[in-house]
Amino acid sequence: SRHCLTTRGQCTPAVGIDRLSGRWLSGIYFLSVVSSLNNNETCSRLIFREHIVSQTPPNLFYSPQHQWVAADGEGNVAIGITDFAQNALGDVVFVEFPALGTIVAKDEACAVVESVKSASDIFAPIAGTIMEINPELEAAPERVNQAPYGAWIFKLKIANAKEVDTLLDATAYQALTAEQAD
Repeated sequence: SRHCLTTRGQCTPAVGIDRLSGRWLSGIYFLSVVSSLNNNETCSRLIFREHIVSQTPPNLFYSPQHQWVAADGEGNVAIGITDFAQNALGDVVFVEFPALGTIVAKDEACAVVESVKSASDIFAPIAGTIMEINPELEAAPERVNQAPYGAWIFKLKIANAKEVDTLLDATAYQALTAEQAD
């Protein structure tokens, strides 16, 4: 039988995107040297003890209430919940949509996402008129968990384009979620 002795070397903090899952990761890399006691062969390997950090695509805007906003540049936005929010909710089982044509104020509750653990109001991160709802989520609400940034809940015609500038960018949103995770 082969016996190995493992010693740990330097620890290096790291953040990056996992190539397989596409998720943002952070953690500590440990450089380990493994020596075979039988024949003194030495090899090095990298061990990554990962901690999953919520995905935060840099091309979106974010609200402090954990909604993401994708602007199309023509006065319309798609809105959904962030990876952080869906992780907190757990398995989503139902989405209650706002009525088409409804005028919503900034920070007004206008939809509901229900999970096996709880129900959560979805707030309009900016003011506007509901133009479209995502019909895919009626039949498959679990898509909110599977692909939170592809599963938009509703689309708005923006009332005031300057309100988009009041939202958080990805870096500010990551700082907010890191604070809230502690």
